[in-house]
Amino acid sequence: MEGLSAEYRSWDDMWKLSGKIAFDVCSCGYSPDVIVAVVRGGLVPAMNLSDMLDVKDIFFVRVVHWSETAKKNERAILKTPLCDDVKEKNVLLVDDVADSGESIKTAYEHVSSRGAAKVKTATLVYKKQSKIKPDFWGEKTDDWRWIIFPWNTTEDLCNLIRRVSDESGVDVDVLMHKLKQEYNLFVDVKLLDFVLNLQDKRNSCRNHVRE
Repeated sequence: MEGLSAEYRSWDDMWKLSGKIAFDVCSCGYSPDVIVAVVRGGLVPAMNLSDMLDVKDIFFVRVVHWSETAKKNERAILKTPLCDDVKEKNVLLVDDVADSGESIKTAYEHVSSRGAAKVKTATLVYKKQSKIKPDFWGEKTDDWRWIIFPWNTTEDLCNLIRRVSDESGVDVDVLMHKLKQEYNLFVDVKLLDFVLNLQDKRNSCRNHVRE
């Protein structure tokens, strides 16, 4: 994707955005009986909201749209349907981001078809380009950028590192410069060093298993 801009967001940021959603849900008088997470991205926000809203039942659906960092498939596909009963229940459907809106739209249509009394949607981040406007969101962004959520940090950074790396080897300072230059991405040196070391360990482990 040309002109890709990326931004790393912290755990603390996500907790605060979850808190805003929880207050908004309560303020409008909506009382969900169950929370349905769109996995993988919606798992942590769903847990946060389960705690904040005191909703014990968390179910999930799996929708696949992005094949890897900032590269999406032609359409969102429901991979794992809802296995639990939501008939005549108020549902809060949760994902981390409404980007194109295809994932949350696909999940919404599926959950609604299962006989729920009402389904309302919530995402931590709502991008104005999204085809669907969530009922609740933590923040709205007007400019498109790839958000590196804390629960997806290793995967996203490894993908971006691979795209900017060359055969001369991996140097942390050089990588930091390239990530800033190519993606306007600022990464803490300790975090980047951790990801690189973990990537080496994973590769060594996989190579050992194959032998």
